[in-house]
Amino acid sequence: MNQKFRENFRVIFFYYRKYWRYYSIGILSLIIVDGLEVFPPLLLRNVVDGLEKLRDPLVLRTLIFNMAAAYLAISLVQSGMRFLWRKYIVRTSMLGSNDMRQELFAHLSIMAPGFFKKRRVGDLVSLATNDIEATRFALGPGTLTFFDCLFYFLVIPPTMFFISPKLTIVSFIPLIGVPFFVRRMEDRIVRSFKQVQDRFSDLAAHCQESLGGIRVIKSAALEPFKEREMEELGSKYIEANLESAITQSTFSGMLDFFVSTSTTILFLLGGAYVLKERISIGVFVAFQRYIQKMAWPMEGFGLAANIFQRSFASQKRVDAVMLEKAGILPPSNKVEVFERKVPLIEVKNLSFTYPGKDTPALNNISFTIKPGRKLGLAGNVGSGKSTLLACLARMEPVPAGTIFFDGQDVTTLPVEYVRRKIGIVPQEIFLFSRTVADNILYGSDLFESKEKAQRIAAAIHAAETAHVAKEIERIQDGYEAMLGERGVNLSGGQKQRISIARALARNPEILLLDDCLSAVDAETERKLIGSLQGFADNLSLVIASHRLSAFDQLDWALVMEQGKILEQGRPLELKSRGNDFAKLYTNAERDRALREMELVK
Repeated sequence: MNQKFRENFRVIFFYYRKYWRYYSIGILSLIIVDGLEVFPPLLLRNVVDGLEKLRDPLVLRTLIFNMAAAYLAISLVQSGMRFLWRKYIVRTSMLGSNDMRQELFAHLSIMAPGFFKKRRVGDLVSLATNDIEATRFALGPGTLTFFDCLFYFLVIPPTMFFISPKLTIVSFIPLIGVPFFVRRMEDRIVRSFKQVQDRFSDLAAHCQESLGGIRVIKSAALEPFKEREMEELGSKYIEANLESAITQSTFSGMLDFFVSTSTTILFLLGGAYVLKERISIGVFVAFQRYIQKMAWPMEGFGLAANIFQRSFASQKRVDAVMLEKAGILPPSNKVEVFERKVPLIEVKNLSFTYPGKDTPALNNISFTIKPGRKLGLAGNVGSGKSTLLACLARMEPVPAGTIFFDGQDVTTLPVEYVRRKIGIVPQEIFLFSRTVADNILYGSDLFESKEKAQRIAAAIHAAETAHVAKEIERIQDGYEAMLGERGVNLSGGQKQRISIARALARNPEILLLDDCLSAVDAETERKLIGSLQGFADNLSLVIASHRLSAFDQLDWALVMEQGKILEQGRPLELKSRGNDFAKLYTNAERDRALREMELVK
């Protein structure tokens, strides 16, 4: 068994072993069905020879009745066995595909955000649908077809040889070329199907991107341009499918040619044998039926080879994702976890570089956040604020010995433990197509609770802290209102505050806000941060913002530039120094004033 064979069948053999009981029952049923296929032509031979030789009507009638009863009994047994192999092979392939999708989703869920920046959503959707479906076909119809054809070859040719060795050998001469032809077509089938899957991924990614940005497309009147793009991608997908269809048609056509040649030889040679009375008409008819039955395994082997080759092509695409290392690995050793309410956070000489980048996003960052303190991150776009928050939230793989919770290295702590302590609201707000209450409670202990009153009370409490409760109450159906995709029926400020309410509903000990108040007016922002001050003993806050007026209510501020800390201290002290923070503060205030003047106009 060579390396290529083992690699191609790695996934298929894994599920064969996992569900070997189901496959054993299914294959045993298949053996019974194929074993019984030997008898109908023999029964037909007896009837034909009986019609030719028997002269007693009663004996002939008895023979026909017995053969018909035997044929009916065989058909009934085969029907029962066919039900079993459908249940235990086809159904098992669906279990395998479900396992694969679960495994793919579990793998994607532990990948760092950087992974999704280089992988299009359309590609991942294609993997979870078309590619896994191709592997399911290999586990179900492909496996079924292969073993069905294999057992036909193990049963039918020996029976034919028993009836007429010479006729069998001569009829099978054209079939010798089938394995060589299949081998020659193997790589071509893989390439053509991989091209089809790649074109489908491009099409899915384009659709997802276009629908996600439909408002931008409409606002810029780009519909004709996107339609041309869609038409071009659709044409490429059609061309790839046509090329694949030509390959498959060539494959099937040549297999039919080999079988037809065998049938022709049978009629020429078998007909001569009948005329010379070397074989009876019944034997010739039975032999012709066997040759017809052999047409299926010839075509079936080609079909199975096609299915398996498609599966191999798809599996390589899935492996390209599955074999990528998880961004954040679990700790190698279990450590004792302290259950202190709000941890002391220490960042020591933290440097971080995104994969594939040469310039570090963070460079030798060090600071401390005492329990209950409120920290602000200031800096221009690209200064590293979002990256720092992602590292604190364990969304990116940080180096060991750089971030500590209560003196423990976060890389030695379970990721779930760290993230349970943290509520993070990113710049890009995402709301689900569920009720307002569901969106607020998403990820909290009450999300799956059946106690409606308790759920609504918790959602109201979080919404009031985020200063969005009154606006929710003005929406029809309030907390039971269904939101559109990504919260399309809400304003930007409402979406941001509902996201903050969602983070607060989890009762975090550390709240990270990544410039998520840009669509909220200054007065509401001041009230919201003031509300968070009431959690002084139970919540540490880290907020990155371009609106530096909010920093007046914070305990400490860091000024960042190109991944480094330029200065840090109390916000009012930094403002009075006239250094980097003061310049940022002045620029931010000027921009805010200009925006307000524009609104007045």
